[in-house]
Amino acid sequence: MSNVSPRIISFGASITYGSELPDQSYTWSSIIADKLDKPYRCLAKPALSNAGIARHIVSYDDYDDDLVLVMWTSGTRYEFRDADSYYQITPW
Repeated sequence: MSNVSPRIISFGASITYGSELPDQSYTWSSIIADKLDKPYRCLAKPALSNAGIARHIVSYDDYDDDLVLVMWTSGTRYEFRDADSYYQITPW
């Protein structure tokens, strides 16, 4: 890995995504990318469990010496899969 990453990619759930913010430029990961003057790609998805975040990181296939930022979520979120899809379950 070189000392200079071409872009910053973030993974996580609603906090990383910026669900409660006016727009994604206010998210913690977007602010870091702005401070480092790097292109930014947010791949977070609201309501993901930690298993869902990990699966998302592993299944993403467009890395190019990027700086990857991950914010894990609550351990009380769970993910189940049936024949068709993954389902996120939270205590809320």
